[in-house]
Amino acid sequence: MSSKTSPNQFLLGLAWLGKSLTILLSLIFAVLTIAALYIKFSLDDKILHFLWIALIVTGLLLIFVVIIQLIYWFSKPIILPPTNKQHTTIGLIFIQGEGVKAKAYTEIAIAIQAAASDLDIWVGIPKFIGESPIPRELGLAVNNTIRKMKQQGMPETANLFFIAHSVGGIALSKYLNVFHESVNAKGQILMGSYLGKWYFSKLDAHGKTIVNYPVPTLTIGGTLDGLARITRIATAYWYQQENHSKHSQLDRDKFPVVVIEGAS
Repeated sequence: MSSKTSPNQFLLGLAWLGKSLTILLSLIFAVLTIAALYIKFSLDDKILHFLWIALIVTGLLLIFVVIIQLIYWFSKPIILPPTNKQHTTIGLIFIQGEGVKAKAYTEIAIAIQAAASDLDIWVGIPKFIGESPIPRELGLAVNNTIRKMKQQGMPETANLFFIAHSVGGIALSKYLNVFHESVNAKGQILMGSYLGKWYFSKLDAHGKTIVNYPVPTLTIGGTLDGLARITRIATAYWYQQENHSKHSQLDRDKFPVVVIEGAS
């Protein structure tokens, strides 16, 4: 995320493991500590049990959050620089599926770099704790990956695109819905995943779907996928293509749906 954080971003950030939550827990811990010291030395009274419990719980939560942040800060994402640097530069960040190792996505990443000969593509693949893209940790992993990509030479102004697989798509779509501007996200691809129905809950006067999602999204499904089943991808196609609002043709163009025959 950007170095400058607005009050609105700070409040939104409280729901995620990161700087905002750390600051809040630190403030609570400081207030409880001051209260405990005041009661102990100024009022010459015993500290109430609930105050001790609150201090211990807050302290443990603060330690936990800081440890998680340090783990991601020092983690080593997979970075694939472009083979040549003569064209428009973009960044591409992969978010793994549940239980899938990050390195499993290097082959497709290299293939994308080779196929897009008119682009210089920087690829970053974060590594999650336990090979699990937990939504609350996604911002830490993404920010660390972007930081490492820039350290290796990716331009500060590079537009970023995201590709997420399976459960990683659910985590990514929630994160970009809030922080798309902070990470300069220009689009995402969901493989074996899809946008939640809550982004399509609004209808126009004719009963047509109004897409309430800020990032252009390509949804890719497979006919043999046992998790993101073809029926669910068909639902995405209905919301994003067939039943789109006539007053928002742009939404249809920004949210295409593709099905690959025989893919799982």
